[in-house]
Amino acid sequence: MEKTITLSIGGMHCASCSAIITKTLMKVGGVEKADVNYSTEKASVTFDSATVKEEALIQAIVARGYSASLAKDAQAEEARKQAELLYIKKMFLTSVFFSLPAFIIGLLFMKEAMLFTGFELPYAPYYLFALSTPVQFYVGWQYYVGAFKSLRNGSANMDVLVSLGSSAAFLYSIPITLGLFSGHVY
Repeated sequence: MEKTITLSIGGMHCASCSAIITKTLMKVGGVEKADVNYSTEKASVTFDSATVKEEALIQAIVARGYSASLAKDAQAEEARKQAELLYIKKMFLTSVFFSLPAFIIGLLFMKEAMLFTGFELPYAPYYLFALSTPVQFYVGWQYYVGAFKSLRNGSANMDVLVSLGSSAAFLYSIPITLGLFSGHVY
């Protein structure tokens, strides 16, 4: 017997995530059609209810590193979205708190910027290191997790790109900060 359900999906960061979930659902035996919409965070799945159960569809999505539930309880879904929005605001404010001083130091008080201010802040690279570390590993941790999930599933998404680029800049800057090499810190 053919049945269509709507699932609420959590943890998607880009359109690549919706493609991964679609492929995952299509690999489940008995699934005839799967449409995953990144912007609405919903999946519409048509399947043979005699062959596969709803729980198996949810478990397939969860096994890929995303959250999934039946989209029946609008109040619970709204609470989940509000919690996610609160988390995003917290991460944004944390990153601004650490990044704004780092931006000002890098723009005005580094050796390369002395033309603007005429003043070089002593130990500026160490201040930048201290300010950028929480942004890199606390605020940016979600990108590392997303990159790991993506690579584990045999694909690469924007999380891989962001974590790779920011890690390269951060790791490149450590020996320069410690005075082992000369150059610019990033």
